[in-house]
This record gives sequence, structure tokens and C-alpha cells, in this order.
Amino acid sequence: MDIGFRQMNMDVFGISKNILSDFQGLKNIMREVADICGLNIITNLTASLDDKGQRILVVTDKGDIVIKTFPEREMLMIDCQINDESGLPVAICEYIFQKLGGALNLTRMSAFFERGVNYNASNNPSINIIN
Repeated sequence: MDIGFRQMNMDVFGISKNILSDFQGLKNIMREVADICGLNIITNLTASLDDKGQRILVVTDKGDIVIKTFPEREMLMIDCQINDESGLPVAICEYIFQKLGGALNLTRMSAFFERGVNYNASNNPSINIIN
């Protein structure tokens, strides 16, 4: 039975370089969100370091979650693809966004895809996050 997939992409701008360079902190957020959502991690978190940022990947039993940092632009990209009919991709991206923000003003652009077709896209030019 083909369930299909749902995918959420979120670009977050205005992230401090301290957060972007805190590789262990980003890895911890990835582990935490997988645990909260009941996803079983199949492969360990991996990272590719280069002059332009870091890539953190977690592959789970239902899909994958990626964070890619771009320090020179003070931004990061969150990409979550889950193979089921749940709203998990949106929830996962929102959770990571909240964990990164604290009380900062961040800008984000989001796109939600269902079975590979652009389903809904939104641009929230200024989001004030309050814990």
C-alpha cells in the first residue's frame, strides 16, 4: 500500500552565528524532536562540515529530517519528509523553529508538500517567538 509522503521545508533567517556554530546543540534538538514524535532513529546523526556550514541528518523509521546551516547568511534550512498521512513534518519544523528562537525576532519562509505536489506555501515575514 502506497501511503505517500508529506514534506515541510522551512528557511529561517536571523539566526545568530553562535546558534549556527553550536553543532552539539543542533544535534540535541534533532534527537529531542525525534523522541517527542515517537520516531525511531535508524541511522546516527551525521554531519558534513565545510566552509559554508553544517548539515545534520537523522533518518528515522518514517522518514528523514535535515538541518543545513548557512552562517554567512545567518540562516538555516529545515527539511522534513515523513512517509505517512500525519502532520508530523509541520509539527517537527515548528518545534525546531521554536527551540531555535527563544525570544528572538526571526523571519521564516515555509512550504508544505503532499505526495510531491506543492500543497500550501506561506511567508511569515516576522515571527516573534516567546517562550
